[in-house]
Amino acid sequence: IGNDGKWMIDTIEEMPVPVPATSYDALRELEWLVGSWGDDSDEARVKNVFRWSASNAFLIRSFSFESADGDVRQGTQVIGWDPRSQEIRSWSFNSDGSFGDATWSKNGDDWLVQSSQTLADGQAASGTFIYSRLGDDQISIRLIGHEIEGQPQPTGNGVTISRVVEQELT
Repeated sequence: IGNDGKWMIDTIEEMPVPVPATSYDALRELEWLVGSWGDDSDEARVKNVFRWSASNAFLIRSFSFESADGDVRQGTQVIGWDPRSQEIRSWSFNSDGSFGDATWSKNGDDWLVQSSQTLADGQAASGTFIYSRLGDDQISIRLIGHEIEGQPQPTGNGVTISRVVEQELT
């Protein structure tokens, strides 16, 4: 601290950010997601299955959501390391014809998934999903900053899913 009470910098050294050698190295921090996850409540039935692709180059997520009124949504998400942009990215494809991409970044213990999507009717949507690990067997997933064509949308309370044995999801 200088004489005037302000912080002063003595030296700064730039160092290269470590670059993962393989996609698997980059995705290793997400390995805890591998397995089956679900929630079966009065409001909705949620299923997520994360698995490795061949050679562990990608994580593949299959998901489905069925609301109490019978609305069913399904999709697939591929999560991978983008060596050009040096970040984890994902691409999602949904049963209604909508699709999107996202970037993943770690924020403390949470993962922020900044998503942009083309809806089935051609409108643009965006938002940030927050994946919070609640121990080894639970994940909280919330959507914040959700917009369609730049217009803010209401966000729900999110969902908490639990690790389950595959047979429990049928």
